[in-house]
Amino acid sequence: MPKVIQKSFKKMGEGVFYSTKPISTFSRKLIPFLLNEARLSKKRRARICFHKSKDDIVHEMIILLLSDCYIRPHKHVGKVESYHILEGSAELLLFSDSGEVENIFKLDHDENVYLRVNDEKFHTLKVNSNYLLFHETTNGPLDSSKTIFADFSPVEGSNEAEYYMNGLRKV
Repeated sequence: MPKVIQKSFKKMGEGVFYSTKPISTFSRKLIPFLLNEARLSKKRRARICFHKSKDDIVHEMIILLLSDCYIRPHKHVGKVESYHILEGSAELLLFSDSGEVENIFKLDHDENVYLRVNDEKFHTLKVNSNYLLFHETTNGPLDSSKTIFADFSPVEGSNEAEYYMNGLRKV
């Protein structure tokens, strides 16, 4: 990690960094850093968190997903999420509880740059460009027990996950 980045961010896990500054900024100069970290990550994604801790009431992150990133369909109990697209294109897929795709929202940095999910619906992101860079905001604190993964979808990192994601790419 370059020294300027070392001073500004603390690594908290694979591909997860927290800002160490009381006033934080995000520069396009950080995109190569996030790209590199995402490429090194098994999950094929990286993020910079601008909130101080998982206990904060508001969580704001800049997230980079590579095109082969699989985010298991999930929903959040008592939470909302918003996505502000900075670069790339993707689709947010909303699922019924049984796994049928109910709705698809196209997102890109030119046209549909913002989307907010207010409902507790199973969802995932399908990246259509080489990578997707976006600003995500959600309410905290982070409580993993309030994230419900869809039984109809395979676990991240499993052999079935790649097959499942390839099927979603055809939707």
